[in-house]
Amino acid sequence: MIKVLHAHLGKDPEIAERFQREAEAAAQLCHPHICPILDYGEIDGIVYTVMPYFDGGSLAEKVQKQGSVDALLVAAAAAQVACGLDYAHRRGIVHRDVKPDNVLFDEDGNAIITDFGIATARFHGRLTASGRAMGTPHYMSPEQAMGKLIDGRSDVYAMGIMLYESLAGYPPFDGADSFSVGYKQVHEKPVALNEANKRVPAALSAVVMHCLEKNPADRYARAFELADALVAFLASAPNAREHHRLARVARLAKGA
Repeated sequence: MIKVLHAHLGKDPEIAERFQREAEAAAQLCHPHICPILDYGEIDGIVYTVMPYFDGGSLAEKVQKQGSVDALLVAAAAAQVACGLDYAHRRGIVHRDVKPDNVLFDEDGNAIITDFGIATARFHGRLTASGRAMGTPHYMSPEQAMGKLIDGRSDVYAMGIMLYESLAGYPPFDGADSFSVGYKQVHEKPVALNEANKRVPAALSAVVMHCLEKNPADRYARAFELADALVAFLASAPNAREHHRLARVARLAKGA
């Protein structure tokens, strides 16, 4: 699979340099739940990355087709992704654009997080020197929306948004434009997930809402802690044996 940076973004030296720097960093990651970057470069002004193709589709496609996705599938997939993210965080890489579109499934149903390099091409607010923020507003943490320095806990917040959307069928915050969505991320408290969708188990709702705390210090400190919480939920959920196995194997994966 080949992904390219939009031509107008590729002409911006700052964006092109950051794209290349993060592509190089992501290429160093080796984890079963991180999509590897096989190659990257530039041809005739087109900046590109090459990744494997996964034929299981994306989590976004499941949300679009099903609305509220099966809770056990979502919990297992999120645990796998959280393990991949923690691996990246411990190597100094924050994804910044965790969302359903960037979670892919292989033919065995395993979830893989992708677009570590491509994520920097999606700017909606504040990058450092030029005053732009990275990410997609619906999945931005409060600190990211405000253009502050971020760490792995920002990805944990985005995981909470992704979980919420996958289980409720819609994200906790929406608005007419990026500014209004960003304002809600910073100032408004989301409706509890098990109130938005009463079929979501209270224990799983509690995990998701813990991710969505406004203050980073009040969230899971590490993505592994989120993975552990999801594994614990699956361990106690009925009919979750296979999903629990997938999540548990990810937690013990080589490189974790």
